[in-house]
Amino acid sequence: MTALWLSSGDPRLSSSRDPEVSRRSLEEAVIDPAQEADRARVLELLDTHGAALADRTTAPGHLTGSALVVDSEGERVLLMLHAKLRRWLQPGGHADGDHRLAGVALREATEETGITGLRVLVPAVDVDIHPVDHRDALGEHLHLDVRFVVVAPPGAVEVGNHESLGLRWVTWDELPDAVDEEGILRLARSAHPFCSFDHTGRCDRTNRTGLTGVGQPTSPGTAQLSMRFTMAKASIAREICRFDLSDSVNRVFGSSRSWSA
Repeated sequence: MTALWLSSGDPRLSSSRDPEVSRRSLEEAVIDPAQEADRARVLELLDTHGAALADRTTAPGHLTGSALVVDSEGERVLLMLHAKLRRWLQPGGHADGDHRLAGVALREATEETGITGLRVLVPAVDVDIHPVDHRDALGEHLHLDVRFVVVAPPGAVEVGNHESLGLRWVTWDELPDAVDEEGILRLARSAHPFCSFDHTGRCDRTNRTGLTGVGQPTSPGTAQLSMRFTMAKASIAREICRFDLSDSVNRVFGSSRSWSA
């Protein structure tokens, strides 16, 4: 599988009402084995509702896209203090009819952080189903969240909008104390292998999935699944390192950076 860094305006992120587009995104997502049940459930709902699954009025749930925004050095994560929920979360929001979920995640990250020049990694790295209640006629329902890694350009300056009370950069080690949801920590574990870059911009292929405090497998069975998951992540990371610099990674970190194949 080829991994791609895509920017706003790329035709591969163009909006689509075709449910087969989100189906491919779900099927190609490189996720923790523990989330396979969530992936299967979302695919079942997609079979049932088709294009309408991307509409925010669809019950029992609908598609959303979110992003773990990391800095250009791969060392920090950007969180937003959600204005309604009063919790530190990753940027994200409703698909609003768009089945191009990578584009949804990038759009929401751009709107909620105010950072221009963000780029989204395809494929997705996490799928999560969680209940929400917006205190409206729909009542409690499910957000079927497909999650991506988004990278900020060097020197990025964040500017929040009305959906947040603040924005905050945290290191990987600080993240467990900054958030109160295991799903975000799982997303961080999923995203971290894609964010392993040293200060010269060179891709670091070493295993950097051991995040202090984020949680590690304790049982042999879980450890085995984690190892398979890490191997799948490493395979995609190698694709990123090999990808044509003129078309992807080079445009994220700058043409003056040095990369190894």
